Amino acid sequence: MQTIVTTSESSRRPDQALDDFKRRLHDYASIGRKLFWQRFTSYTAIAILASIFYDWQVTAICYAFIWISEIYDQRVFSIALNPDKFEKTGMRDMKRKLLISTVLSACVISIFSIVISILQGPTSHFMPIFVLIAASIFACMNNYQFVSILFVRLSIYLVSIVTIASRDIILAEEVTSEMWIQLFTTIFVLSFIVECARNFLSFYTEKIGQMKVLEREHERAKSAARAKSEFLSIVSHELRTPLTSIKGSLDLIIGGVAGPVPESFRKILDVAHRNSIRLTALIQDLLDLQRMGDGKISYQFSDVKLDELVSEAVDEMMTVASRRAVTIKLGHVDKDVIVSADKNRMKQVVTNILSNAVKFSNANQTVTVNVERNGQKGLFSIEDQGIGIPDHEKHKVFSAFQQLDSSDHRKAEGLGLGMHIAARIVEAHGGKIGFESRIGQGTKFYVEMEQVAANAPTSSHKAVAPAL
Repeated sequence: MQTIVTTSESSRRPDQALDDFKRRLHDYASIGRKLFWQRFTSYTAIAILASIFYDWQVTAICYAFIWISEIYDQRVFSIALNPDKFEKTGMRDMKRKLLISTVLSACVISIFSIVISILQGPTSHFMPIFVLIAASIFACMNNYQFVSILFVRLSIYLVSIVTIASRDIILAEEVTSEMWIQLFTTIFVLSFIVECARNFLSFYTEKIGQMKVLEREHERAKSAARAKSEFLSIVSHELRTPLTSIKGSLDLIIGGVAGPVPESFRKILDVAHRNSIRLTALIQDLLDLQRMGDGKISYQFSDVKLDELVSEAVDEMMTVASRRAVTIKLGHVDKDVIVSADKNRMKQVVTNILSNAVKFSNANQTVTVNVERNGQKGLFSIEDQGIGIPDHEKHKVFSAFQQLDSSDHRKAEGLGLGMHIAARIVEAHGGKIGFESRIGQGTKFYVEMEQVAANAPTSSHKAVAPAL
């Protein structure tokens, strides 16, 4: 077993190393390209000063070599940022190009600084040393993606700085205290540069580690979501077929197709029939949720009269409400509100809200349904006189698999998907769903949608909306 695990781990290491290299390379090239104009300004300013105060011909030659190295850098950045070019080049060749680019640019800047120090003669050499120190700090801040690249670049700069600082001491006929001060000060600054490089490397390595952890957690979350979606799909489809058969058989028996039903059996059959209907609705909710998660629901939009849509849903809910001794009544109904909607899906929204209102209403209470206008929007509201929603439960109303406990005992049935699905459907229609509730005084849900046109004839034109 250990051999198998070790082999599996070793087979994954090349891919992990390649992914890590690509990430670091992309960061390196992105920063390098982003800072092009900053480098251009610095190089040009230094060249102008050197040409004015020292030798313009030598400066021009050095400046030309700087831009040759810059052109090569840009070519390397182009390959690094283009996946197709990178695949053709390969990781090993890319590492070689990075090394050449680093050595070329660092050597050109170092030679330029050393040449300036030679032209200056015995002096403090502030300008060339400042250029190299600035380049070293710049490298620490922007070339920390690859330890080897940063090490090579800093080594070239640091050797050049020490060369400039110690050259006067070696060649001078008389060594002054100022020369020693410059050398020791330079060494002190070098230790600061090394510490900067260490800190930037540590910070970047930590950031890479955190990103890898986040990516692993993201993959786990996606796997869990896929597993949940597949589970819901399989369970829902496997249950729906036998349940449809059971419900159909109960319909036939209760309808008397198989002969008269004894009264002693009727109550049991009614209970079984109601539960089969409830289970069918639950399975449909699960399927809808799964399709919404997969983005497989489409909508057939047409111009719909909102009062007709709501009235049809109310009629379908009357039987359920009567069993609970709850009355559903139409209040104010504006018959001229027309919206663009998928009629069946919006009827599902009305049915879900009505079902919720009936569930949380007590016997002999009334659920009132209104259809009206709110400026340029069409609106329907469903208000019950039930137990209301506590403030600490309100954030759960439109969440999936959340069933509210608004009383001493939970009497409502279901998986807590109805309001979540309703909210998703309204969102897909570009509408707004909300509610107002007080404990012991009831709850009012409302849905707002854009009107098509007042008094406009109903159109049969249909269009498929993008999937959720």
